[in-house]
Amino acid sequence: MYHYGLSNIIFISHLNSSIILRAKIAVLQTEPIRPAADTTRWSLRSERSAVVMMSGAMGAGFDESA
Repeated sequence: MYHYGLSNIIFISHLNSSIILRAKIAVLQTEPIRPAADTTRWSLRSERSAVVMMSGAMGAGFDESA
């Protein structure tokens, strides 16, 4: 039972990080291109792949294109 509660907490934090990530991507798309855009794009890509891996490991099956 404790393990079930723990996985719920992880799932909720994953949802929050997914929402934050989408917000970051939306901001990035509306910002003008800056010299630092390359490093920002790289960190976003690595964050996104981490989120995809997390959702895959938990079998959550989020639609990342939404």
